Amino acid sequence: MTEVIDRTRGLARGADELGTGMRILRAAAIVASGALIVRFGGMVKELMVAAYFGRSDELEALMMALLLPSFMLSIIAGGSNSSIIPVLADLRVNHGKSEAKKLMANAACLQGALLLAVTLLLALAAPMLFPMLCSGFSQEKLMTTERNFYWLLPALFFRGFSSMWADVLNAGHKFALASMIPLATSLSTVLALMAFGRSYGANTLIGAFLVGSVLEASLLASALRREGWSLIPRWRGMDGHLKAVINQYLPGVASAVMMGSTDVIDNAMAAMLPAGSVAALSYGNKITSFVLGIGAASLTTAALPHLSTMAAERRIAEMRALLWRYVRLLLLVSVPLTVLLIACSREIVALLFQRGAFSASDTAIVSGVQAALLLQVPFFFIGGFTVRFVTALRASRIMFSGTAISAAVNVIGNYVFMIWFGVVGIALSTALVYAISAAYLLFMTTRLIDSREGEAP
Repeated sequence: MTEVIDRTRGLARGADELGTGMRILRAAAIVASGALIVRFGGMVKELMVAAYFGRSDELEALMMALLLPSFMLSIIAGGSNSSIIPVLADLRVNHGKSEAKKLMANAACLQGALLLAVTLLLALAAPMLFPMLCSGFSQEKLMTTERNFYWLLPALFFRGFSSMWADVLNAGHKFALASMIPLATSLSTVLALMAFGRSYGANTLIGAFLVGSVLEASLLASALRREGWSLIPRWRGMDGHLKAVINQYLPGVASAVMMGSTDVIDNAMAAMLPAGSVAALSYGNKITSFVLGIGAASLTTAALPHLSTMAAERRIAEMRALLWRYVRLLLLVSVPLTVLLIACSREIVALLFQRGAFSASDTAIVSGVQAALLLQVPFFFIGGFTVRFVTALRASRIMFSGTAISAAVNVIGNYVFMIWFGVVGIALSTALVYAISAAYLLFMTTRLIDSREGEAP
């Protein structure tokens, strides 16, 4: 009889693991469908930007102006994503939605204060930071970059709240709308370029970015209200649930600082190279971002709420089986895709961008950068999925130590490789960073699951 019971339990666990895996795949398919539409809209936007601006100084001044707001947004969003979703999942499972709403009201107060402080700090620090970040720029180009930055800065406030609101929707398994929202900025940019691109140049992109930021925040706010969430920040006092968010938030922020600094360092070092290198790095990353945005980002976005629920229910053994099943699947899919894209890199760049202000010589440079950046794809898939296990198990300190190692590797790799290969060397360094990061995260996550398995009922 005992043997029959054990076998029945084993079959039930296997069915649960398979069911969770299928739910993650279904959710990932929903997110990927939305991401595909969004990325397609983004690609149309990039094609138009390439035709209008090529690798011009005007475009590079705008890209560098976006660097600091994007960096700070990645930090704030990274901390929010790694902290609020697991706690909301635990509250839903063990305490009910009323406690989740209380947490949301408190978190909104902290988010608003943080965004306001960061916006003011950036505004004050910009005159000191940009001469260092844009050391290879002429004085006129530097002044244009700073002016663009101040125009773009208000978008940080809207996008900061948008990131938190999207996390709340994802925590409730409402993936479709959250994945589609970024389309607003792409559509705004396309329409603005068609109407005003020839007359106002890069200022058109600035206006479209601001309009898109407001639209995204408005759409997410409307969706949350329909789900019964209050968006009004209310301080209801520090409790255990908010402390849990903060305990996760701080290591998540530290990790995001380290990882986000990769883009800042890469672009700052590209700005030291000949004119057009910053733009080449950006264009070279478009296809890689497209693949990762549809595949890796969709899977990780869909996985975190499910993994957080499994962690809250102490289903640790199932998490271990799920991790290795997906690692094998991701390698099977991503490696052949990466080889194919690298082999066709020059043809892809020529087909997508070579028109208008984007010349054949631009294609030669960008295709090399793109091929080097594509090397990161398998490692990004595995690292991105693995880190969701760390987040679900509330062990964000692992991410901090991993990204500290990655940041050091990135700086050293950039210096060494850019001497040999120029801007392509910076792309190679990025691929190396993600390879080391994936190996570290997989090792540490396996150890973490081992240590938590004894806690399972």
